[in-house]
Amino acid sequence: MPTDDPFFNSKSDDRTVIRPVPGGRKADIQRPPPQATAPPPPSISEAPLPRLGRLNPLERCASGLLALLAQLNNSRNHSDPNGLKNKIVGEIKRFQSDAIASNIDQETVFAARYVLCTALDETVLNTPWGTNSGWSQQSLLSSFHKEVSGGDRFFQLLKSFGENPSKNIYLLELMHLLLALGFQGRYRIAQNGKEKLIDIKEWLYQLIRKERGHKDQALSPHWQGVSDQRSPLMRYVPTWVFGTAGIALLAILFSILLFHLNSKSDPVFKQVFSIRTPVIEIPEPPPAPPILPPPVITLSTLLAEEISQNLVQVEEMTQQSRATIQGDNLFSSGKSIVNQQIIPLLNRIGESLNLLEGQVLITGHTDNDAISTARYPSNWHLSLARAEAVAEIIKQDLDQSDRIVIEGRADLEPVALNDTKQGKAKNRRVEILLIK
Repeated sequence: MPTDDPFFNSKSDDRTVIRPVPGGRKADIQRPPPQATAPPPPSISEAPLPRLGRLNPLERCASGLLALLAQLNNSRNHSDPNGLKNKIVGEIKRFQSDAIASNIDQETVFAARYVLCTALDETVLNTPWGTNSGWSQQSLLSSFHKEVSGGDRFFQLLKSFGENPSKNIYLLELMHLLLALGFQGRYRIAQNGKEKLIDIKEWLYQLIRKERGHKDQALSPHWQGVSDQRSPLMRYVPTWVFGTAGIALLAILFSILLFHLNSKSDPVFKQVFSIRTPVIEIPEPPPAPPILPPPVITLSTLLAEEISQNLVQVEEMTQQSRATIQGDNLFSSGKSIVNQQIIPLLNRIGESLNLLEGQVLITGHTDNDAISTARYPSNWHLSLARAEAVAEIIKQDLDQSDRIVIEGRADLEPVALNDTKQGKAKNRRVEILLIK
């Protein structure tokens, strides 16, 4: 094989520069070996040659031959090689007459016929049936151009045409198409021939692309998707902002409805607690003969010092003892946190209750000034919270903390009129009732 490679001759100063393929070279698809069991395909010589569209004028005239070339690449056998050759010869003559009729110059038609004959000969001779068909003794190239092989001349012409792409653009595109259909020529058996062909194809593609002024085309005609029809506010403000705003509005609405509900529920609570079971008073038995009883320990005797300091009021009854602590001393206005200075008093009351037997009922009371906050929607909630706060401190000094029961009575059981500050102060209280 001649060594004067027009593309890869290292001794030449006018070498064509091949741009490497981005992403590396990909291996050519290998043609599978012939299978003896495969059924014979339809005869190519009997099938009509299709005409391809979207080609340049020269390729359009040769479209029948190009379609035939693609069919031959996939053929496994042929029953009538001579008939096929006669059909191709007729198609080549038809191509020549069509090209001249399309005002393509004679020199271009001649060169196109040369490369077409070369590609068709190579394709046939590399089929399983082409070697034994006698095609090489009377090839298309020898019939039309009196040459035996054009595998070298093809690439010499390609380089020559590439020096003036504007004049030879039709030929360059035709030769690029032949290379894409599998023509290899001298590089079929050359060392690293496949890699060199990849470089030549890339060089030729970029040359044609530059001459045609083509821009990179999108892989999909609809890659941009559907245009965003949303308002600018929806596009630039994150969705979570709207979600957060919605939650905040719902929280505000919930609070408003809750306050409204609590304002309506206070009268209902009063009506419910006003329904009481009549208390049946059991008459006391007649007094027994006076006998000096042993000293009795009561809540008032245990808290005598605190009573004398006016820290707590204790009322002793037959079956009960009631200790009352004014709310202004216990809590700040509208709060349920016990003041620090009162905690020792509550501890002392807890220690005293631990020495006595009986159930302990701790009740919170308020005046009639309505309250409506997120934590205390009504006086019922505030009075119950204050009773719970006192109970938690007293439980610490009891051996049995389950003795304690708590309840909130709001302003249902006043001990003074609520029309003065002094009366309201007396009504704000916590009562600790020991049921003996």
